[in-house]
Amino acid sequence: MSDLSKEEGRDLAREEKLLLASARQGDPDAMGRLLLLYQDRVFRTALHLLGGDHDTAADAAQETLLSAWRHFGRFRGESSFSTWIYRIAVNCARNARTVTSRNAARFVPLGGEADDDPDKPPRPTPATTGPNPRQQAVGEEMMRHLRENLGQLEPEFREPLVLRYIEDHSYEEIADILEVPLGTIKSRINRGRRELRHAMAEHLGRKGEAS
Repeated sequence: MSDLSKEEGRDLAREEKLLLASARQGDPDAMGRLLLLYQDRVFRTALHLLGGDHDTAADAAQETLLSAWRHFGRFRGESSFSTWIYRIAVNCARNARTVTSRNAARFVPLGGEADDDPDKPPRPTPATTGPNPRQQAVGEEMMRHLRENLGQLEPEFREPLVLRYIEDHSYEEIADILEVPLGTIKSRINRGRRELRHAMAEHLGRKGEAS
């Protein structure tokens, strides 16, 4: 991590600490700003846990933020706020995946359903800035295949991999988020990494044969 990134990280941590203190004193504006700090991270986590399904990930991210808002009174500070909200995000992604699986065989009218509820908060969306179009296209293709292959893994492997390599959490933080023993987390990450590497190699092999 560069010195600039470290400084940005420290600034973010200070801002989060101040907002959290104000939110715990009942300041709704501080709570809203605190959740905004996590909006992109929550969406990104959901996107990778859900195999790249943007609509379902947006719904899961929105539900995460709403749940955190509604149940903030239950946050006791026994773990960090980050751990608490990522735990909610993982659970919301699990629920969304279950609902999606149940509805997979249902008939959906052409064009889908209108999402016109004026009281529904806007969906989280990923940032649009990035590298030049060609670099972005190549990077997006690789990330799409990464998300698809992650989506094929069992949740017990997919979840710690996303938290470790996409969200950059420590093994200890992941164990806390998933409420699983540290040794089990390390084992699952090692096995999940092998399975993901095998799946990606197969994909690249098929792509090479097709070219």
